[in-house]
Amino acid sequence: MLSSEIRVGDLVKEKEYPEVGLVVEINHHDSWRFCRIVELGRSEVFPGHWFDRKFIVEQCEVVSRAK
Repeated sequence: MLSSEIRVGDLVKEKEYPEVGLVVEINHHDSWRFCRIVELGRSEVFPGHWFDRKFIVEQCEVVSRAK
């Protein structure tokens, strides 16, 4: 289960898919919290996607915590 305290540098993955992503930025906007995640293993330069905190907490799991 994913803690509500996700941090930049955490590796996360959607529970139903094998791809792992790196949290590269967290943005607080009003009462919403968004995380930008870059999928690892892509050969092209890719800026990542923004996901809302609810999606991260409910649909993802932490593979490795940032230190």
